[in-house]
Amino acid sequence: LTLAKELVDLHTELLGPDHIRLAKSFNNLAIALEKASVFEAAVELHRRALAIKERTLGPDDASVAVTLHNLGSVYFNEGRPDLAEREYRASLRLKPNQPMVEQNLGVAVDVADTVAVMVNGRIARVMPAGELAADTDLQQRLLGVERSLLPVVGVGVEAEADWDRLRTPETHLGYGRADRLP
Repeated sequence: LTLAKELVDLHTELLGPDHIRLAKSFNNLAIALEKASVFEAAVELHRRALAIKERTLGPDDASVAVTLHNLGSVYFNEGRPDLAEREYRASLRLKPNQPMVEQNLGVAVDVADTVAVMVNGRIARVMPAGELAADTDLQQRLLGVERSLLPVVGVGVEAEADWDRLRTPETHLGYGRADRLP
């Protein structure tokens, strides 16, 4: 993070406060801060990058949509889904025909009408978001989750009592079960 902050300071000094490369530096540092769970600072840097992009590239530029999506990602990871959805939707308004890349299935089905499932970097299936939301088996396969149950075998005091061989309540921890003895 220190190196990224130094790079931002150097870019600001050399390029000026409104240079597009400075916006990229803000974005990269914001992503690093998000991964370190420093959400407030990440939001601030994405907002600064957004302001530069809107001034230099225009408010309808595709790069503005990417920054809005990144900002939504910070809010989502911070646990603020209402703000995340607002930014995701703003991003989609700018790029309505452009697919949104989202790794979180919940976010993808909440903000998109259509989702594409990618396998090994290739689109394997395109489907309505509602269909994916309703298909929990597909979601689990995509996430690599197996639902098969493992057998549970009690050991020691957690083992099932062998009522046929118990002769006194003291041989079993459950004194209240003495009524089941022969």
